[in-house]
Amino acid sequence: MGEVNQRIRSIKQLYEFLLNEGSVNQNPVKNLYKIKTPTVTIQPLEGKRIKLCTPTK
Repeated sequence: MGEVNQRIRSIKQLYEFLLNEGSVNQNPVKNLYKIKTPTVTIQPLEGKRIKLCTPTK
């Protein structure tokens, strides 16, 4: 989703520039919004699980 949001931001900036320069009369992407992505929370390993993941000597 990050790449899509970057492209949306770039296109919006381009049309804002063109609008300010007078090259276009209206901004067709002014109502285009970035895509919301769900937040993923990663749970850290604790005690016993850390010991299972680490090699023993």
